[in-house]
Amino acid sequence: MAANEAEIRSIVQEVLGIIDLVALQDCQKKLQETIEQNRRLEQNFNLYHELAERRGEQSEQLKQQILELENKIILLTSAIENLTNATD
Repeated sequence: MAANEAEIRSIVQEVLGIIDLVALQDCQKKLQETIEQNRRLEQNFNLYHELAERRGEQSEQLKQQILELENKIILLTSAIENLTNATD
């Protein structure tokens, strides 16, 4: 009976080792998936950050163009008023 008990212990240890190996492989797979997901999220963040910066730059350029156009309108309005006053 001692031989059977030793065999049973050996089989149990082997099964436990296999279970641990399967659990470890499952953890490694989940870790790899998480790392890949994190990499994709980081790439998306970088892309959105770059787009936001570009939009900010475009917004500043548009604000500058608006100011320039407003100044031109003021000058043109003044010139028109001067011409109107000169012809009166």
